[in-house]
Amino acid sequence: MRRFFIWALHLEEVTTLELEKMSEKNRVAYVLSREEELSVQEAADVLGTTPAVIKQRAHRAYEHLRVAIGAVGWRPQSGASGGQLRRQVEHALCEP
Repeated sequence: MRRFFIWALHLEEVTTLELEKMSEKNRVAYVLSREEELSVQEAADVLGTTPAVIKQRAHRAYEHLRVAIGAVGWRPQSGASGGQLRRQVEHALCEP
């Protein structure tokens, strides 16, 4: 359990650092849609853009984070489909 806790802390640190590295537009779209849990339309309204742009920017940020957390040793469960993989990554990013 302690080993997992240390890994989770490292994962949070990596996530924070990677969010700081990405473009502000992608980071803000990701934070609004994933962490603040705004709908795509609500995030688009806040940023004065279209829902399609928010989806694209949030996806770019998500892919950036997926690669970063893979570099620290996280691996998806085998046989995961696209939607399952996304939920696994988001779960890994949100675990305490």
